[in-house]
Amino acid sequence: MKMRHVLAEKVNRKHQPIYTIAFDASVRDAAKMMDRENIGAMLVNMPVREDGVFAGIISERDIIGSCANYSNFETLPVSKIMSKDLICADIEDSVNKIAVCMRKKHIRHIPLVENGRIVALLSIRDLMYCIDLQRETALSHMSDMFGACSRNRTY
Repeated sequence: MKMRHVLAEKVNRKHQPIYTIAFDASVRDAAKMMDRENIGAMLVNMPVREDGVFAGIISERDIIGSCANYSNFETLPVSKIMSKDLICADIEDSVNKIAVCMRKKHIRHIPLVENGRIVALLSIRDLMYCIDLQRETALSHMSDMFGACSRNRTY
């Protein structure tokens, strides 16, 4: 299964593909937005907005780290704590390859790139949802196949 299927499933479930926040927004603003939208990460817009180009990513872990390490975390700009080096997945990558990458890099969210532009921010939950669907479909097909074989006694 390709990453494009993960994006299609996310959209099919009516989940927004990308949440963003301004480069100079506060960590408090980011935390409020993540809480309101029930999300674990979002992309940070460039200081001068260029559609599809982002300065970095901020996650729940980044916010927790800022609370632990900065006394002014509420007013601290997200640009001070965001991850700048984005690890991205291509829309044609296999889901299994990206799941392994995310596990090895200890990341829970990954931008999805198509034709050099970020088109979505996917979570490990999005990948697992599709892996589960794929597994359920395969098991259902196997069950149908073995059921037909036993009914027809063709072993």
